[in-house]
Order: sequence, then structure tokens, then C-alpha cells
Amino acid sequence: MLARAVQAKWIVLGKSEKNERYVTATLTSLGESILETGMAMAARIEERIWKDVGLSDLKRLNDTLQAGIANLEAAPV
Repeated sequence: MLARAVQAKWIVLGKSEKNERYVTATLTSLGESILETGMAMAARIEERIWKDVGLSDLKRLNDTLQAGIANLEAAPV
């Protein structure tokens, strides 16, 4: 996936100043633009998904999902 992002000029790879064994990835201006576009699209999708859902329903959904996550974290595989 990193290779594709480099090829598309969304990121540039480098090395950490603290440890040269660590590879860093930095967004290019094109990458920043792609990220902003994606974030805006996600916001529009979220608005449409949750448009007529009440706050109490969202809280109940969040609580249910949190309980499911807790179950996954507690149960051995």
C-alpha cells in the first residue's frame, strides 16, 4: 500500500532522525488534498447515514458497540 501511495505521489518516504532503521512517511501537498477530499466525503456520508437518527439512539448504538468490543477483548480466541 505504501508503494502505491509513493507511486501516486501522495507520500514521500524518509528515515527517522532518531533511528535510521525507521522509515517515515510524509504526506505531499497532493496527499494532503486527497486526505481533505476524503474527509469531506466521509463527513457528507455520515450526515446522510445519521440524518434522522436521534441522539439517544446513537448513544444506545455506541454503548452496544462498546459492549461488543469489550467482549472481543475479553474472550480468548
